Amino acid sequence: MKKSVSLSSGQIQAGINYLLLFSSVLTIILMVVIAIVFLERHGDHRRFVTALEHEGRVAIATVDFVSEKNNWVDVYYQDEAGQNRYGRLEMHYYPEGAWEGLERNAEVEIRYLPESSRHAGEVVLADRLTRVRTHLGHIRDLLYAGAGCLLLIIYKPQPLFFGFVEGERLIEEGLRWI
Repeated sequence: MKKSVSLSSGQIQAGINYLLLFSSVLTIILMVVIAIVFLERHGDHRRFVTALEHEGRVAIATVDFVSEKNNWVDVYYQDEAGQNRYGRLEMHYYPEGAWEGLERNAEVEIRYLPESSRHAGEVVLADRLTRVRTHLGHIRDLLYAGAGCLLLIIYKPQPLFFGFVEGERLIEEGLRWI
């Protein structure tokens, strides 16, 4: 004979509160990790744009392969030394209309970095460098995750006060249903 387990609404509320309180503690740690990753990604993007502005060279490239599914275009071009190079044109920087005319063997003006650069294989459309500079797609997912963490911390802020308030009182406040 099976025993049926029934939970009261008070037990369910208590379980949810314990889960939210525990998650709130972990969310504070996650916010620190998000901040570190945000600074790294944004710094890398700024270095890339600055390098394009100061060291970037302009060339006419020929489209080799277009992948709308993966949102990039492979191009080949000759650098200043006359060597053939391949580059990847990431299309997530540009609006939908930028795809027009990008088909195999089409020519496009690009801005590339010297071979010695960390971002040597990445190229951008020469006339759309401003779009690359102002692009926030590299941090969009972090902004969403950070906003979700912030909402949880706003809802259950008690872990922020560890060390300032008596521990039992803090947990008691954290487990109260708002």
